[in-house]
Amino acid sequence: ADARVSNQVDEKIKKNNLTALNLVENPDLLLTICKKKASQIVVAFAAETHISINLDKVIEEARLKMLRKGADFIYLNDVSNGEIFGSDYTCGWIISAHDAVEVPKSTKKKVANLLINNAL
Repeated sequence: ADARVSNQVDEKIKKNNLTALNLVENPDLLLTICKKKASQIVVAFAAETHISINLDKVIEEARLKMLRKGADFIYLNDVSNGEIFGSDYTCGWIISAHDAVEVPKSTKKKVANLLINNAL
C-alpha cells in the first residue's frame, strides 16, 4: 500500500471519535528492491482507474515509473469498479522500456506466466 494510518491505537475507537484518518506514506518497497537487485528481473505493478480515457498517457506514466524505480517490466491494469479484486481474472498491459503489449482478459495465472516468459 502507498499509505498507512499514522496513529494506530490498541483499543476500540468509539463512533463519535471517528472524525478522520491521518495517513503517512509507506516506504517505497519497489525502489528499495530495485536498488539492491543484482541479476534479478523485477516486475512492477501499476493499478490505475479509467485507463481508457487516456491510454497512451497512462502507459507512458507507467513506463516512467518503471524506469524511475529501476524495474525491468511493469504490468499495468485497470482497477476501475474493483473488477479484478477477489477475482481470478485480470487484463492490462505488459510494458517494457520500448514496448507495451495488451493482455486481454485472462486468468491471473496466465498473466503471471506471460510476465515470466517476457522476463526470460
